[in-house]
Amino acid sequence: MSFLKKIWEKVSGLGIDESMDKGKQKHITLINQVNFIVFLFMPPFAVLHFFTDPLIFAGVILTGVSLYLNLYLSSLKKFAFVNMFTFFIFWSASVAFTIALGNQTSILDFFYGVAVSPFILYPIKERLKITLLVLFTIVTTLLLFWLLEKQIIMPYVVLNKFMQDALSLVMIAMVLSTLVIMIGSLSKSNQKTETELLKTLKETEELNSITQEQNEELATTEKSLKQALLQVGKDKEELAIKNTELQAQEEEMRQAVEELTSVNEQIRLQEKKLIQQVDKNKLQLHQIEEQEEAMRLSFEELQEKTEQMEAQEAIMQQAMIEMNDINEQLQVSEQRLEGEVQRRTKQIGAQNKALEHSYLALESKTKTLHQSINYAKHIQNAILPPQMIIKALFPKSFIFYQPRDIVSGDFYWIDRKVSSDGNMRIAIAAVDCTGHGVPGAIMSMIGYNLLNQFSNEATLEEPHLLVQKLHEGVIKSLQQEQTENRDGMDLSLCVYDSEKQVIEFVGAKNPLIYIQDNQLFEIKGTNASVGGAFYKNKHVNFSKHTIDVSKPTTIYLYSDGYQDQFGGAAGRKFMKAKFKQLLLDNHQKPMTEQHELFVNTFNKWKEDEDQVDDVLLIGLQLNP
Repeated sequence: MSFLKKIWEKVSGLGIDESMDKGKQKHITLINQVNFIVFLFMPPFAVLHFFTDPLIFAGVILTGVSLYLNLYLSSLKKFAFVNMFTFFIFWSASVAFTIALGNQTSILDFFYGVAVSPFILYPIKERLKITLLVLFTIVTTLLLFWLLEKQIIMPYVVLNKFMQDALSLVMIAMVLSTLVIMIGSLSKSNQKTETELLKTLKETEELNSITQEQNEELATTEKSLKQALLQVGKDKEELAIKNTELQAQEEEMRQAVEELTSVNEQIRLQEKKLIQQVDKNKLQLHQIEEQEEAMRLSFEELQEKTEQMEAQEAIMQQAMIEMNDINEQLQVSEQRLEGEVQRRTKQIGAQNKALEHSYLALESKTKTLHQSINYAKHIQNAILPPQMIIKALFPKSFIFYQPRDIVSGDFYWIDRKVSSDGNMRIAIAAVDCTGHGVPGAIMSMIGYNLLNQFSNEATLEEPHLLVQKLHEGVIKSLQQEQTENRDGMDLSLCVYDSEKQVIEFVGAKNPLIYIQDNQLFEIKGTNASVGGAFYKNKHVNFSKHTIDVSKPTTIYLYSDGYQDQFGGAAGRKFMKAKFKQLLLDNHQKPMTEQHELFVNTFNKWKEDEDQVDDVLLIGLQLNP
C-alpha cells in the first residue's frame, strides 16, 4: 500500500510548483488523478475485449497510451494541451465505444459522466468553455444514437449480457472513484484553508499585542520630550541674556584692537626703512670685497703665465736639437724600408691569390649550407599546423613565432579528436626543445612526430598520459639510457572541451597563464622536462590541472624566449614580471591587434641586440 501511496502522491503533483495559486494547483491535481485512475482501469477493459474483438482491444490500448501521454504533458507543464487532451480522449473513446457496443447498453451513460466530471472544478472564467464542450458531447452522442437507430452505422460487435454487466461494474467503479477524489480534494483544500486562517488570526493577535506595547512606549517618550522642551525654553532665555553681555564686551575689545593695530603699523614702517638701509650698506660692502678678490687673482695668474712661458722656451730649444738627430736616423731607415716593402709586396700578392681561391671555395660551401638550411626551414614550416586550421578551431587566436636562426627549436602543435562521450576535444601545445638552429630543429621534428604518433582519443581525454608517452618516446628515440644524451624539451599542453567549457592543462617546466575578470592567474607545470636530464626516471608524474572557461577567458602559452631577450636602454632582460604585466594590460584587445603589439614591443626592446633564443607566444580568447 505504501508503494501505491507514493505513486499516487507523485502522479498527483506532476507539473505543480509553489509559484502557482491554490486554485490552479487543485485543478491540476484533480486532472492528474482522474487521468491516472482511468489509466489504471484500462487493463480490465483490455482483458474483456481481448477475447471478443481485436479492433476494440486495439482501441483500448490506444486510449491507455493517450492517458499516459497526457500525464507526461502535465509533468512538462503543458496544461493547455492537458485540459483539451483530457476531454478529447474521453470524447473519442465514447464515440468509439458507442459505435462498437451499439445503442442497447447503459454503459455509455456512465462513460459520459466520467468524461464530463473532471471539469466540474474548473475556474469560473473557463466555465463557458466547459459548457460548450459538454454541449458538443451531448450533440455528438445524440447524432450517433440516431445513426445507430437508423442502422446507418452498424456496430462492429455487441457484447453479451455478462460482458455488459461486467463492463457496467467497471464504469460505476470509475465514476465513484472520480467523485471520491473530487470530494477528498475539496475537503483537503477547505481544511488547509481553515488552518491558514487560524494561523493568520494568531499572527494578527500577536501583532496587536506588539502594537499596544509600542503605543505605551511612545506615550512615555512623548511625556519625556515635553519636559525636555520646557527645559530647552528656559536655557534659551539664559543664553539670550549672556549673548547681550558678550556682545558689549566684544565691542570694547574691538576698539582696543584697532588702537593697537594703528600703533603696530607705524612701528612696522620704521622697521622696514631701517632694514632697507642695512641691506643697501651690505650690498656695497660685498661689491668692494669682490673687486679686491678679482684683482688679487689676476695678479697671481699673470705671475704663473710668465713662469710657464720661460719654461716652454727652454723645452722648445731642447726639442729642436732632438728633432735634427731624429731626421738623420729617419733618412737611413727610409732607404732600408723601401727595399723591404718591395719584397713584402711580392709575397702579399701571392697570398692574396691563394686567399681569393679559398674565399671562392668557402662562399660556395656557405651558399650550399644556406640552401640546405632554408630547405629545412620550408620542411619545418610545412609540418607546422596551417593558420587556416588554427583559425577554424580557435577563431579568436594568434601565434607569434620568431626563430633566432633560420630554423627553430620551438614549435607549436594542434590536434582534435571526438572523445568517448561524443564531445569534441581540441589539443594545442607550445614546445621549447633543447638548443636552437639546426640541432633544435631536429629535436622539434622528433617531438612533433611523437606527438602525432601518441595523440589519440585516450590521451586527449587524459592529456597527462600523452605527455608521459612523449617523455618515454624521447628517451627511446635518442637512446638516452645508453648514450646519456641530455637533450629534451619543455612544453605547455592544453586540451579544450567546448561542450563542458573546461581547459585541461599539463606542463613540463613551462607554465600556463589565463586571465578572467581582469585577474591574471599562472599555473606552473611539473618541475621536470620531457626526456633530457630526466631520462633515468621514465615514469614522471606530470600533473593535470582543470580550468573552468565558461566565462570570458584569455589563455597564453609561451616559451621563455620573449622574457629572456636582452634590450632596452640598460641592455637587460625583458623579465617575466614585465611580460605578465604586458599580457594583463592588453588581454581584452582583438587578437590581431595583440599580435601586432607583442611583435612591435619585442623588436623595439631588442633593437640592435642579437636575438638570444627562439620566440613562441600563443594567445586564445574563449567565450568573449
